[in-house]
Amino acid sequence: MKKLVWLTLFLSLAACSKSPDVTVQGANANVQAIVDDATKMLNTACTGLNQNVYDLVKKSWSASVSNNGGNAFNYHTERWGWTKWVTLSVQVSPKAKDLPKEWEAPGKILTYDIGGGKYPGVATGDILAQRMCGSMSVSSKDAVDPYAHLDWPDAVEIDKLP
Repeated sequence: MKKLVWLTLFLSLAACSKSPDVTVQGANANVQAIVDDATKMLNTACTGLNQNVYDLVKKSWSASVSNNGGNAFNYHTERWGWTKWVTLSVQVSPKAKDLPKEWEAPGKILTYDIGGGKYPGVATGDILAQRMCGSMSVSSKDAVDPYAHLDWPDAVEIDKLP
């Protein structure tokens, strides 16, 4: 009986810590590997995503790769020195029941940007995504600067994107 309890606990923990599979359409193997690493970084940095994994739609994870296109006045570049970043999105389950009601989270899309540059890390301008991250400060509802940034030094790997 004890073996069954330990096995169940181990499998539960393993399921919580596994990063979701996120595929970028048309990406070569090198780009896909960086996106996979960015997904792992996000799930490690944002402890709340792991804690609330059962309130996220597993098959809704998506990713895109962006750059500043040489525009030094891009917000990501101006603010954190990012010239390249990965954007990851996931949907909160419409049936989510473990999250605070005042968050009004069911069915919403969470979006996170992960970039390297001068200040590597995770950023989002969405208050719900900041709350769901769990490790990130929640920005004020300031329309001029709604972004919160979580330092994550390993995100410098994003700079290897072509």
